[in-house]
Amino acid sequence: MTTPTFVQQTSGRFRRSAAAYARSALIHVTSDHGQVRGAIDAGVAVEHMAKAMLASLSPALLADRNCDLDTMLHLTGLGMLAKCDPHEIKTIGAHEACLRCAKLVPSFPYTQQADQALFTARNGGAHLALTTDEVARESARIMVRLIEPLIRMLELDRSKFWADMESVVDTLLDEKSSQISAALEMKIAAAKSRLEARLAGLDASERAIVLNALSTRAFYSNDEEPYECPACEQTGIVSCELRDIGQPEFDYEQVDIDEFIYHGGHIDQIAYAANFYCDACGLDLDYDEMTAAEMGTEYDREARECDEHEFDWNGPD
Repeated sequence: MTTPTFVQQTSGRFRRSAAAYARSALIHVTSDHGQVRGAIDAGVAVEHMAKAMLASLSPALLADRNCDLDTMLHLTGLGMLAKCDPHEIKTIGAHEACLRCAKLVPSFPYTQQADQALFTARNGGAHLALTTDEVARESARIMVRLIEPLIRMLELDRSKFWADMESVVDTLLDEKSSQISAALEMKIAAAKSRLEARLAGLDASERAIVLNALSTRAFYSNDEEPYECPACEQTGIVSCELRDIGQPEFDYEQVDIDEFIYHGGHIDQIAYAANFYCDACGLDLDYDEMTAAEMGTEYDREARECDEHEFDWNGPD
């Protein structure tokens, strides 16, 4: 059975591994001949830290969607009953671990569009022994940004985790912040210039008609959020990733002692921003740039309908 000790041991093993790989990544991404090693280690560090977070909730969250019984036995503390060794079980990969972590821990800022470059760089290093200075350095920036909130969530000592690399981490965080702010400033200036060029020669009423045509839409899908553009103040669109939050609720009508009629279920959702685009001025911002512009990045959504089979639900007791 899954005991507190087993959970702590599993999560702790991943935490220690993540810390070692993270420090190795920071050492190697800045060395003349170690960038490939750095890119590989950065990806492994984030994967293991995400898995440490999942394992702290339940090691069973590490199981692959199509895993076998032996996998579940090992991940629930019953490995002595399994017919294979622990290293043979079917667990999730890095991307899926981060997606699950992001769904369960809203403060974990992983998005596929912004952050999968980390694992692309890791794979390039592992399979082709190939990377570049900038790709390796960006891998380190993404690694630091993703690991920092997990250090807080797992209540770890930040100084011990990063050890003598803590000052490097702070530098990368400041560097990323400055880099994002500079890119944001340039993008907003360019967007304003584009809009002025589009509206050149038009009087006030004509400008209003053009702007209304460019920024008004009759319909927004559930993964889109209308949002005022920080460059031109027209309505742009935030593209979102929809995630379930909390636990599903299922509606049953009891018609006999042990007989129920199932009427459906629902689960709450939140839309998390991925990027912003404005049709009026052409401003295009990623998640980090939206955050730097102090734009909202989480939006309420109505609960979606769901079914029991999505959650391995076995019906009412």
